[in-house]
Amino acid sequence: MKRSIAPVVFALLAGWTVPGGAVAAPEQRPAAIIRPADAPANVNRAAKELRRYIYLRTGELLPINDAGKGIVLRVDKRLGPQQYRLQGDGAALTISGGSDVAVLYGAYHFVEKIGVRFYLHGDVIPDRQIPPAIPALDETHQPLFELRGIQPFHDFFEGPDWWNADDYKAYAAQLAKLRMNFIGLHNYPERGGGYPGPEPTVWIGLPEDCDEQCEVTYSYPAFFANTRRPGWGMTPTKTSEYAGGAASLFPTDVYGPDVQAPYFPRPEDPADCNEVFNRTAGMYRDAFGLARRLTVHLRPLGRGDWQAVPAKHLGRAVYEVALPPAQEDFEYHVTAETNSGAPLVWPATAPRINQTVVVAPLSDS
Repeated sequence: MKRSIAPVVFALLAGWTVPGGAVAAPEQRPAAIIRPADAPANVNRAAKELRRYIYLRTGELLPINDAGKGIVLRVDKRLGPQQYRLQGDGAALTISGGSDVAVLYGAYHFVEKIGVRFYLHGDVIPDRQIPPAIPALDETHQPLFELRGIQPFHDFFEGPDWWNADDYKAYAAQLAKLRMNFIGLHNYPERGGGYPGPEPTVWIGLPEDCDEQCEVTYSYPAFFANTRRPGWGMTPTKTSEYAGGAASLFPTDVYGPDVQAPYFPRPEDPADCNEVFNRTAGMYRDAFGLARRLTVHLRPLGRGDWQAVPAKHLGRAVYEVALPPAQEDFEYHVTAETNSGAPLVWPATAPRINQTVVVAPLSDS
């Protein structure tokens, strides 16, 4: 079996409750994976992920059908939005969740039941396959915290400063398998001198310093960690001079993130500074720019129906929305629909617990 050590961040998984337990029953061979014909995006994804991992563990490729017996996936609104249940008697199994995301969580939990382990760096799958069978289960799970995830910390040679879009996509894909739903980016957008920062994760400027495609036309030197940059115990050194075989890991004497090359230790020419910001924006758009529709919902503070105001896409991951004049204090939240049809909400607790409030100026009357 391939072995690996899970990063410490996954101690967050200890926040999951398991109120149910397995029941004894004879196990039978699953016939198919069943999901509704009009299943939402993440239920369809759950079906495909189940088929993939069951094949890897058993060597049997199950069909995905709209009806029949086997492993059934369904949304059950009696459960909480992130709560899921695995219930079966050994002959059939139902994986239900309070939302399509919760169904996906349940599918990944079942995959763990057949021996797969998920980590941030990837999956660990036992070498020896097992016979295909439906275990007898009756378990209900839900997270203790609504937000669970990771916050990659920039400004280090060992961290996300050297990630590219493919790295972000790979790590983000693993988060759902771990039943996590948050990724945050720590950064230093400005600095009074020395290191770290400013970093090109955040650009500070005026609206007229961007063109119609939101490309930066005026900026300043910004940079990520690279082997020509000092700081945090790092002395600029040619990678070919690294000891212990480390030199063989680097293709050039100067190494850093793709978005900054070849401007190491930092860009100086104004055009090069703009290019680094625009490359960084392109990388994040490629990694996270999945939304195809974005809407702002607002209402008077604590009462009334939510009014939906569609946002206009300006370019890249930048949207603009014109809100009606504020006559009184109001609250709002934002929803987005991804290219796969999956919903996103910010803040994640909205609208049940809303944390975004605008206080209107006091009138003279």
